[in-house]
Amino acid sequence: MTTEHGFWQEEHLRALVETINQTLRNIGDGPGRVLLDTIESFEGLRLTDQERISALASSIASSALAYHSTRVSGYLDAIGVSAMAIAFEILPPPPAVGAFPTLGHIAEGADLLSGGLNLLIDELYSESIAMEDRIIAEIALYARLLGRHDPNTVQTVLRGIDDALQHPDFVGGDLVAVSLADPTRIDAAMPLEQMPILGVA
Repeated sequence: MTTEHGFWQEEHLRALVETINQTLRNIGDGPGRVLLDTIESFEGLRLTDQERISALASSIASSALAYHSTRVSGYLDAIGVSAMAIAFEILPPPPAVGAFPTLGHIAEGADLLSGGLNLLIDELYSESIAMEDRIIAEIALYARLLGRHDPNTVQTVLRGIDDALQHPDFVGGDLVAVSLADPTRIDAAMPLEQMPILGVA
C-alpha cells in the first residue's frame, strides 16, 4: 500500500523526469542529437564504474566553475535532484568496485563530456533556445548519466564534487577522483524531501 510520503515522492519524481523530457522536446533535433550523441559516446567508453563516475565528477565540477560560478550550489542541487529522480525511476544496481582507476581513462571521459557540453551549448545558442531550457538541457546531460547509478553513488559523486570545489587550489579541468569504497549509505525508502542533497539554491 502506498503511503502519503511514498505517493508524494513518486509523483514528485515523475514530475522531475517529465520536466527533463519536455525540455528535450523543446530544444529541437539539432541540440537534442548532440546531447544524445554525447551520452552514447560516453557510455561507449571502456571505463570501470569508478573511472566513469570520476569522469562525470570532473566534468560537472569544471562546468560548475565555467558556467555557474555565482550559483554553484544551486547548479549541483539541480543535477543531484534530477539524477536522484532518474535513479529512483530505473533502480540501477550499485556499481562494481574493481581495479584501481586509471587517470588517463578518467581524463578521456571528462574531456568527452566537457567537449560534448560545449557543443551542446553552442547548438542551443545557435537555435535561440530560451535560457531556462538551455540550463535544463545542460543539467539533463549530466543527470541522465549520473542517474544511471544508484542513489548512494549519486550522493558520493556530489560529495566528491563539492569537496573538490571547496579546495583552494582546484581549477577547471582538474580531475576529481571519486572513491566507491565505504560510501555513506542512503535509505531508499526515505521520502525524497528528507534526503541529504548537496547545495541550497
